[in-house]
Amino acid sequence: MARDQQLSVAVLAAGAGAVLAGATAATEAGVRGLRPEPLHVLVPASRRAGRSTLRQLPIDMAAVVVHRTSVLPAEHLQVGRPPRTTTARALVDAGWRPDATDRDCQR
Repeated sequence: MARDQQLSVAVLAAGAGAVLAGATAATEAGVRGLRPEPLHVLVPASRRAGRSTLRQLPIDMAAVVVHRTSVLPAEHLQVGRPPRTTTARALVDAGWRPDATDRDCQR
């Protein structure tokens, strides 16, 4: 599966309000030197991504890590397909630790 397809599937599988974030969004904005996998997706704090949906992703797809946030104003979003956070927000979020407690699901 091509990377652009994987990115779209990750956002769709994470559900309403999901956007690419962190190192994934920064990489898509052209920032180099960041790890391309796993794919990072951000969802509103008021909901959780569907774990059963994420576990049913294709076997050849990169792992998806879902983070939740209570702070995601419109000015932190960049229009695109799939939607993602701005480069500035993505670089701040790229500092997520692998063992962060906000991680919701990883496949």
